[in-house]
Amino acid sequence: MKTYKRKFFEENAFKLNKECSYTKLLRVTAWILRFVHNCKSHLRIIHELNCNEVEKAKDYWIQIVQRQCFSAEINALKEGRPLQKKSKISCFNPFLKDDYLRLGGRLQFSDIPFDTQHPLILDGNHPFVHLLIQHTHIRLHHLSVRIVLSELRSTFWILRGRQAIKKALHKCLHCKLFKAKCGMQIEAHLPSERVVPSAPFTITGIDFAGPINIRCLKPRDTAYIALFTCATTRALHIELVSDLTTDKFLLALQRFVGRRGLPNTIYTDNATTFHAANKELILLWQTLSSAKTQQYYAQNGITWRFIALCVAWWGGWWERLIGIVKQCLRKVLGRALLDEESLSTVLIGIEAALNSRPLIYEEESDDNSAALAPGHFLTG
Repeated sequence: MKTYKRKFFEENAFKLNKECSYTKLLRVTAWILRFVHNCKSHLRIIHELNCNEVEKAKDYWIQIVQRQCFSAEINALKEGRPLQKKSKISCFNPFLKDDYLRLGGRLQFSDIPFDTQHPLILDGNHPFVHLLIQHTHIRLHHLSVRIVLSELRSTFWILRGRQAIKKALHKCLHCKLFKAKCGMQIEAHLPSERVVPSAPFTITGIDFAGPINIRCLKPRDTAYIALFTCATTRALHIELVSDLTTDKFLLALQRFVGRRGLPNTIYTDNATTFHAANKELILLWQTLSSAKTQQYYAQNGITWRFIALCVAWWGGWWERLIGIVKQCLRKVLGRALLDEESLSTVLIGIEAALNSRPLIYEEESDDNSAALAPGHFLTG
């Protein structure tokens, strides 16, 4: 029975299918070993598998792997003969201990566990070793090759272990999902409003940011930022408004027109975007679409356009600047609470800084040339 049992495992060790896991393999092996034990002994074991039986199953597979991969070396060591020079493990000074092939070395007098001093030698190309690596990788919460290798070397010395672990981790589906790179979408051509030369703010995008807490007559009040962006020069104009009513928006628009000139076309977000948002955006939509606002546009020859539905990235040319303005405010203000005049001064400083930003990449060799900035189109 012992000879048959050994022969059965040695013939079927390489037939591990892809669906088999390390835990399942050890449990099935442990059940088979129990069956063999019950056939040979009158003291039958009928309870669930315990840790000792699973450990015996693992030890049995380790012996099978070593017999299949290092049979010549094991026979030579049993007979007291030196290993052949072409042997893959001759440089490791291996030895046999309880029928297990272990790594030699110079750590026998060290104060570390015996399994760490003389780890078991395994071949990295064996299917059982591949399952062992996968199990260790999952047990370590899908950590890197270096950590998996360090954990395995506390008990095993896997030939070409790093390459074997890389190969196993390369097939890990969970790691593939997190390491996968997004496909690159080919971007469409820029619309004519973005590339046809025009005076600054001839084509303008308008959006709001806020609310922002300010110090006023009340202990705490709020204000909003009206941001005007030029589509061609990427210039920026910021106005501080106390609320989102139509009158306050028109006053901010008049201040913008008085300082930057009358635009021909104004772009804003679409109605769906405003209605799907919170109360402030709903109020903003009512302000932009009110009859008084439309009358102002018509009297001054301004064309008002919405971006298309479900394509919010069309408004990216003003949304990006809103994000930069918010970032500057968070870094400059922190938790400070300013009054309306001080906050307006800070916003004008941010506007000046952003209008001085370079529009093109500056090479290291271009130390003597000034980079093109939106402010050059505003002030010449």
